[in-house]
Amino acid sequence: MRSRWDLAAEPIAGSIMMMAVMWLLSGMPVGAATTGTREDPSLSGFTVKLEVQGGPTAFFKEVSGLGSESEVIEQKMAGPTGQTIVTNVPGRLKWREIILKRAVTSDRSFWTWRAQVETGNLKGAILNFVITLLGPSLQPFARWEGTGGWPSKLLIPSMDPTVSTPGLLVEELTIVHSGLVRTQ
Repeated sequence: MRSRWDLAAEPIAGSIMMMAVMWLLSGMPVGAATTGTREDPSLSGFTVKLEVQGGPTAFFKEVSGLGSESEVIEQKMAGPTGQTIVTNVPGRLKWREIILKRAVTSDRSFWTWRAQVETGNLKGAILNFVITLLGPSLQPFARWEGTGGWPSKLLIPSMDPTVSTPGLLVEELTIVHSGLVRTQ
């Protein structure tokens, strides 16, 4: 026979477990726990994890700008019969700005990181970072390693309830960097 203490502990343990699950899923998009697969995460089934070396770590609901581009330079040459031949060759390499978005939280670590840039402490602000795309079961799906990253912009785009999702404030972090490599 179980004591009344055992019976009383069950709802408390269940409540604690439910709060832990809700906390873990709070940074995930709606449906993230039930949609998508490891091979093909749906847009509503993944979470983005940002880890800054020696700095903050956080989860985001959206990321853009993972990549690079090269300027296209036209080279004109005269052909054997005098006609103009135009070829395109790669020019200057440009790394795209990475933009991450999440719901506003009480965590101020990214604001502290941005303040280093604002006050001129670039040595402390320029850090390496890792962005990991996590599938619905929070298993790594893809990973990028960046070098020389620093926050060029950190803002809450709108606090107007008619513009943004009611009850949800979005924090937007823009990182510029010196290089990015996909490692997974």
